[in-house]
Amino acid sequence: MVVPIQLRSEPVEVDDSYSYIIKAVQMTSCYSQDCDALNALRQQIWQDSNNFRTDRMRWFQRVMIFTNYHTMHSVLMLGFRAIGFSWSESYNAVKVLGAIIISLGIALWLQVLVGFGAAGCALLLLAPITVAGQGLQFMVPGNFALGIAFLTWWAVFQKGRLREWGLIGGTLCLCTMHPSGQVYAAVAIMFFLLSADRFHDVRTWTLCGCALSLLIAWILLTFIVDHPSLRIPSMSVLPPDFNFQTALQTKIKESNKLMRGFAVDRHLFYTLFFVGSLYAYMEGRRKLLVAIFILTAVSLAGTLLLTVPLSVKTLTRRFFVPLVVPLTGVICLVFWNSSRELLVNAKDIICNAVGKKAYSLRVSGLIAFRVFLALCLVSMTIYYAKSTLVYRWSKFNLVIPDKVENDPYWLDPAQPEVLLAKSSPKESILYMTRIPLYFFLTHGLMDRKAVYFPGVVDTAEEKIWIQDNQFLRFLVSMNPLSRLRKNHFEGSLVLHPGQVLKVQFKHPKPIASLAFVLKSQDPDTLCTIRVPHKPQDRFLKTTRVGPEPTKWQPYSDTTVATVGSLQLEVDKGQGSLEIQGLKTDMRKELNWPWNQGISFEILAAKDDRQKITFDSSELCKRLKRPIRVFMDKGSIVIADLGGKDTEGRDYNK
Repeated sequence: MVVPIQLRSEPVEVDDSYSYIIKAVQMTSCYSQDCDALNALRQQIWQDSNNFRTDRMRWFQRVMIFTNYHTMHSVLMLGFRAIGFSWSESYNAVKVLGAIIISLGIALWLQVLVGFGAAGCALLLLAPITVAGQGLQFMVPGNFALGIAFLTWWAVFQKGRLREWGLIGGTLCLCTMHPSGQVYAAVAIMFFLLSADRFHDVRTWTLCGCALSLLIAWILLTFIVDHPSLRIPSMSVLPPDFNFQTALQTKIKESNKLMRGFAVDRHLFYTLFFVGSLYAYMEGRRKLLVAIFILTAVSLAGTLLLTVPLSVKTLTRRFFVPLVVPLTGVICLVFWNSSRELLVNAKDIICNAVGKKAYSLRVSGLIAFRVFLALCLVSMTIYYAKSTLVYRWSKFNLVIPDKVENDPYWLDPAQPEVLLAKSSPKESILYMTRIPLYFFLTHGLMDRKAVYFPGVVDTAEEKIWIQDNQFLRFLVSMNPLSRLRKNHFEGSLVLHPGQVLKVQFKHPKPIASLAFVLKSQDPDTLCTIRVPHKPQDRFLKTTRVGPEPTKWQPYSDTTVATVGSLQLEVDKGQGSLEIQGLKTDMRKELNWPWNQGISFEILAAKDDRQKITFDSSELCKRLKRPIRVFMDKGSIVIADLGGKDTEGRDYNK
């Protein structure tokens, strides 16, 4: 998890990350959610339309923007922010803290359940595990709550004050971290009761009553308080094809899929699980058996009884994860106990053979049988562990590259500052996608009215908020480069080895007016720039590119005055080339040639062509007014819509 953080400028999964960050920002600047941006958004997305897709999107944005169902997560971010971290750094710091907590919690809880030896073996098996859709590699508030749950469950299985304070403190933290924490808190209360030395002790029941009161009080508070919203809103309109029978079948299939991913050889797993349960029973490991029973019941209840219409599989995945830990512990308990028994009985056989001990034929046969049985169990668990680790590492190795390459954006903090200075509270800002919306609200635009394009497009409100909105002044959108598949990185166009970038000019340009900014992680990448001519290309320049971006420098060639197209090439075997900008006029501050009839086309080896144009009218085709881009550094562009202000003045004048 730390590797993607170090290799990216923005948090992993930028849209989800900033949806968590924006809740923390609200706690400092708009806790009651009564500011211009949120008031405008509430009018757009807090009502249902007649279109299910729109309603689903609006419900999703209500959750992402307004619902602070992870209050403690936001408080932790505020703590890191208070000591000087940026918002994205604070979010990453909370993720690292969560990873530490969940790792420590799993280790401690396993030690309580199966002992040190078996717990160490189980940690090796759990290290590369990924649960599709809800893996432990995602340190979101739900999994942070699971880490707190592991620590709480470990504490309630201890003795004395730690057990009591662990229950109360853990319940409070779990309730405020995530809604799933409320279930984990209920499990902790059951663990506390069932592990008590004296079940009818008044102090035990008093503490359980206090913990239960905290749980109920927080649940009631989420229903009482509307601003800020503390609970996930219900979806009033169900999908057209939704029914509970189909949802149940889907969740059962998902359970089978999760089980197959956890236990690659399920028949061997069931055998080892049965043997491990016998070991646990004979050794008096009541805590392990209780944990498996309760968490299995919770997992089944989440699968059979609870349904989230827009994500039928969510609860099945979420409550399967805590069950994975004791199940792995049972398997490793078989390995640890059988290995220990193998060593002890093998020692007896050796002592009998050298004459240090004399056993009867019956006893010798019994020892030999124990050795054979232990050897079989050790072999079975080693084979199970090997096949499982091979499968899990094959999945885990895909995680880091995916998290590094997925949404490789760079969001410029200077852009919200400029927009805040240019705009007034009376004016509205049109956000074309959610990433710019979250980012700009996070960085000071809470006091500017926000219009979320996907929230009103193709609805009755579109005309009011967009076409007839005389206060709509600015547009914020993703850079067109972000549409390129695997050919954009942090606001740059990426040219991989063997690919060719063709730059086509609608009107020939003077060669002396053209300038690129180039960069490469490889210090010796050679970029060849050609002017295509028939029957052969005209070589223009070869540039050596390294980690430091080249400066804006126009090209000059006495034999070529104007060009209708250019080609940039990177030979195979070299590093990828990042093209950070193209200018045709050094007097302009923009990095890209907007509205000049210039197109970029990437010619790949497998004829997989990608083409983009820097046409500002493409940023929002619904607008019937001029769109003038004035900032395009990084992954976001800002444009002036050229409308009129409240006094009738033209913005372009």
